[in-house]
Amino acid sequence: MLVNIVKRNLKLKKQLKQKKAMAKIKFDISKQPHERIPKTTSIGRRPKKSSMNKSKKRSWKKYKGQGK
Repeated sequence: MLVNIVKRNLKLKKQLKQKKAMAKIKFDISKQPHERIPKTTSIGRRPKKSSMNKSKKRSWKKYKGQGK
């Protein structure tokens, strides 16, 4: 009985090590991080309206203090 428990524990530990090794392989540090491309128009620095929801499109102002 005790021998079976010890064998099972060893088997579980081995499986756990394999899972950890797989998780380490999944993320490659040598790869460069993804570089963000800003969502702007080709003309100037205005925000891209197609990526906004309706409410933001309606209330968008080029400058602060332009009223409602």
